[in-house]
Amino acid sequence: MTELAQRTGAINIGQGFPDEDGSAVIIDAAVVALHAGHNQYAPLPGVPALRDAIAAHQRRHYGLAVDPDSGVQVTFTATPDGPARSIVRFAFCKRDYVLDEAVERLRDWTARRR
Repeated sequence: MTELAQRTGAINIGQGFPDEDGSAVIIDAAVVALHAGHNQYAPLPGVPALRDAIAAHQRRHYGLAVDPDSGVQVTFTATPDGPARSIVRFAFCKRDYVLDEAVERLRDWTARRR
C-alpha cells in the first residue's frame, strides 16, 4: 500500500510515519521489557497489572468501583471493527442483533473463501 501511495501521490492513512525517532526513555523501557520475555500478545483478559491500573484509573477519575478480575477486559487489535466493538455491542445492545451480525459476517467470509 505504501508503494502504491508513493507512486500515485496519494496520502497513505494505513501506515503512520513518525516525525521523530521516539523518546529514549520509551525505547529503553521497550528493550527492558523484551529482555524480560514480554514479546508476545498478552493473555486474555489482559495482564493483571494493566487490569489493576485500569480499574484504579476508573475509580480515581470516575468514582467507579470496578473489579479488575471480572470487570476489565483488555483486547489487542488495531482494527476498529475488532473484538472490543463486538464486546461492547454484546454488553449494551440487543444480543440477537449482535449474533445476527456475527452470522452475517460468517456468511460473508464463507462466500469470499469460495
